[in-house]
Amino acid sequence: IVIDGFDQLRDDSRRALLQATGQLISEPLPRLRVIMTSRHDDPLSPCQHVHLTAASDAEIGGYLAQRQLPAELP
Repeated sequence: IVIDGFDQLRDDSRRALLQATGQLISEPLPRLRVIMTSRHDDPLSPCQHVHLTAASDAEIGGYLAQRQLPAELP
């Protein structure tokens, strides 16, 4: 499950979402993964934080080439 823009939710919505996902991940579901994205650290989030930097043009080009995708959209 991917939840994008967690930082853009109101505080009450974030709390409700964290409670719901907490209940969901507490179940023994071995194939379940929950990923939430946010533009900045969120004090409400008990999640593991992974900070990513922007990919370089060379990294993106390599990714596309590896998957035999065109570098530019038609």
